[in-house]
Amino acid sequence: MESFSRDVSSYCEEILHLTLKFLSYDPDFDDNMEEDTKDEIYQEEEDDESNYEFMDDEDVSWKVRRAAAKCLATLIISRPEMLPMMFVEACPKLIDRFKEREEVVMSQVVVETRSTQDR
Repeated sequence: MESFSRDVSSYCEEILHLTLKFLSYDPDFDDNMEEDTKDEIYQEEEDDESNYEFMDDEDVSWKVRRAAAKCLATLIISRPEMLPMMFVEACPKLIDRFKEREEVVMSQVVVETRSTQDR
């Protein structure tokens, strides 16, 4: 395990940034809904009516977010030397996921947040 730890250490910062990116990956949901104009809303309504090819049941992006939460918790636990940077960058993003729409991801975020607090 220690040799693996040394092999990965040069990539930890990149892993952190990718994990934070994928923690909020949800191609079917836009957090900036209030920024829509009337024309955009009208266009979206037309698209919704005419395009039922993609069903929400087919959305598996929650698996990406859940795996990112697990990866982030592992990184926080295994890299105590990175804690100051992670508190600044990662903790706000992890806490932000409490608004998650998928229950399975929300529960994983809660579990990972609690496990990182125990450290």
